[in-house]
Amino acid sequence: MPVRVLHGLLDDIVPIAASRAYVAGAAAAGLIEVQDRHDLSGSLAKIVALAQELGG
Repeated sequence: MPVRVLHGLLDDIVPIAASRAYVAGAAAAGLIEVQDRHDLSGSLAKIVALAQELGG
């Protein structure tokens, strides 16, 4: 099952390096970096579109 990680580049709680490291070591994982904060509230349309792509 594919995994997509969305991470806000403006996240001041979890460093982007943590998501990059996770994806680098996980099979079938992809990282999508967005210009957003930790809560990803500015990326809701992107989240919905990705869920639809994955069959959600």
